[in-house]
Amino acid sequence: MCTLQIAALGALIKAAVDIPGMSDDDETEIIQSAVEKIVADVESFMPRAYWERIVTSKAVPNAQRELLQSRLLVYYGDKLPYLPYLSEDDERLILHATIAILTDAMGNTKLDDILSQETTSLSLIAIYIR
Repeated sequence: MCTLQIAALGALIKAAVDIPGMSDDDETEIIQSAVEKIVADVESFMPRAYWERIVTSKAVPNAQRELLQSRLLVYYGDKLPYLPYLSEDDERLILHATIAILTDAMGNTKLDDILSQETTSLSLIAIYIR
């Protein structure tokens, strides 16, 4: 994943996260750093055949994507605190939103399409609780 995609993904997630005592610029840096760490970690252990489906026209069936998403969330949930500089709620939100967006991008809507949409914090919260 390129730096621009990490920045766009971080910006989508930032709409739903508020880190007390931090300026907007500091918040952006912290969230992008967290997203970058999660993405790099997922990419490092996920088979290339899955990872490539985020950006290519190949899609993973819905049931398989949902299973993958739930298993990744359990995997990272067991690693908490994974990002110890965040509150537990913010950490869970960033993890869940990042993983949800990555696994959604393995379907028919690709990552660049997701990142180019204007998204409000309410729609991100819908991703988080679904």
